[in-house]
Amino acid sequence: MKFFLPSSLVFLAIASWLPAQNPRPSLRVDSTAVGAAQGPAVSTRGELTALAWHDQGDGGIYVSTSDGRGLSWSTPVRIDGDLSASAKTIQADSVHVVGDAIYVLWEDERHGASNRELYFNFSENQGASWQGEVRLDKTQPIGTGSIRDWHFWADNNDTSGLPDYVYVVFTVDPDGASNEELYAVVSEDAGFNFHAPVHVPQDFNPGDFDIDAITMSGHDRHISVIWQDNRAGTMDDIWFQHSHYSGSTWNTQDHRVDTDPAGAADADGSVATFTEGLTVVAAWQDERTSTTVEELRWNVSYNMGSNWLGSDVLIGNYTPGVDDVDNPAVAIQNGVFLVAWEDNRSGQDEIYLATSLDGSIWTETQVSTQGGGFPAFSHVTHGEADAVIALTWTSGAFPNVVETAYSRDNGTTWTTGMAISDTTGDADFAVLDYNQLYGNVIQAWLADDSGTNGVYAGGFRPPTLHPVGTFSGGQSVHFEIEHFQSFESGYSFGVLLSGGLDQYLLPDSRNTGLLDDFYLQRSLDEIPGLLSGTVLSDGSGSTPVVIWPFSIPPGTVLNLVAVSFDISAFPTIVLGGITDIETITVQ
Repeated sequence: MKFFLPSSLVFLAIASWLPAQNPRPSLRVDSTAVGAAQGPAVSTRGELTALAWHDQGDGGIYVSTSDGRGLSWSTPVRIDGDLSASAKTIQADSVHVVGDAIYVLWEDERHGASNRELYFNFSENQGASWQGEVRLDKTQPIGTGSIRDWHFWADNNDTSGLPDYVYVVFTVDPDGASNEELYAVVSEDAGFNFHAPVHVPQDFNPGDFDIDAITMSGHDRHISVIWQDNRAGTMDDIWFQHSHYSGSTWNTQDHRVDTDPAGAADADGSVATFTEGLTVVAAWQDERTSTTVEELRWNVSYNMGSNWLGSDVLIGNYTPGVDDVDNPAVAIQNGVFLVAWEDNRSGQDEIYLATSLDGSIWTETQVSTQGGGFPAFSHVTHGEADAVIALTWTSGAFPNVVETAYSRDNGTTWTTGMAISDTTGDADFAVLDYNQLYGNVIQAWLADDSGTNGVYAGGFRPPTLHPVGTFSGGQSVHFEIEHFQSFESGYSFGVLLSGGLDQYLLPDSRNTGLLDDFYLQRSLDEIPGLLSGTVLSDGSGSTPVVIWPFSIPPGTVLNLVAVSFDISAFPTIVLGGITDIETITVQ
């Protein structure tokens, strides 16, 4: 690529230095809302993003879609078949995008508040049409028993051309029974058919003990499930099961993950798990030191859960037995272990995270500054991981604000939290996902700006472009970048300019959002050249300083995007990160 501008054409416009990242302005997505929204859930892969929520006014489950940029959203489509306006529940993992497919699962009270069911629907064509809802078998007839907890995952089949896998785990409370039971139900044909539910614990029969706080992760035909149960007495322990065969068969025995004496302390509250290859991690709240406050414990298996560390690991620099831990979240990012949580060591709940390369030496970072709760990592999808991972939460002070921190180097270093929500009302229930194609964090949350909760979407791209200088004829200007990914160190980057917005595509088919016009073609001529530079090890870089030309009329609005590229194997050019659009107005 060659950017060409006459030697006198060196650039500038009105531009002051902006914050490290510039979150996109939010958009309200539930444009057809009848009542307050509940949820939401978001998933993004490639050129497809899906956002799901429940409208408490008409009882509907709605889905809106966007491309991988998340800049505009389709008119919401109702995908449930219930006409009774009954209560329903969308949770953070209720929607998954795989290729052109969108899979949605929700909890439904149309048969009674004490007889909750799970319903499922999916689209094969990016939401253009839907197959129709189905009720999943919960092992109890309609009107008896009730769903308690559940989790949901969809994954592409690694064997090319075969249908996607859909995994659901749930606990059910049978009528007249005091103990909840744990089952898995799986589809191996992209949601067209589901196998009969299979009881997950292998060491006891359904109903023998009470099961709580379930979670799961899946990949290909592998399913990992973590839960707590009271088989050792009144105190709960953490247990693990794994299926290598899509939930049809499971390991011959359950594996206990917490390593204190069985039943000695209560594993209480919430659990988290993540799987990468053969490695499985688990984190949970534990009353190991005190019966009134929880601490954070972590363990790892390197053989899909068959064996775990002999001693689980205390995570965090708080004081166990004094400071209280809540809401752990875990991830593995290219071999780096990550754990996030909230604790009150400072007098209010703040968000902390710890990272480790080996599971024994941990580095802790506080990422919130105004209090915070309910941390959640962006999804890490098998086969698509790069160096970026993000963590979101809601601030502690009313009205709550959605905040996010991220790492550009697999969790080694982190930014401090930045405000993502620009809504004026109280913001809650923040969710996020990471679009690897565009290097784009897409977020959603609820906010009550209108008096009742609505669904809002926003986000940011870590790679950021800064026009520097006053863009007026004869003035010195240049362009700076920052927060490109660690693996892009040594890449080149170029700045594209355009006088309009459209759909100019890069050679890899990514949409820049720019108009292909005179300015864009002239900027292409200067890459490499006056509109290019080198990405440094910290993800920053700068173009040469140039003199802004008098030939561009004052008042002209120019749109700018920076793109990194690797020419080390020229003539092959590998494109890297791309920024959101920045604008300058010529003075």
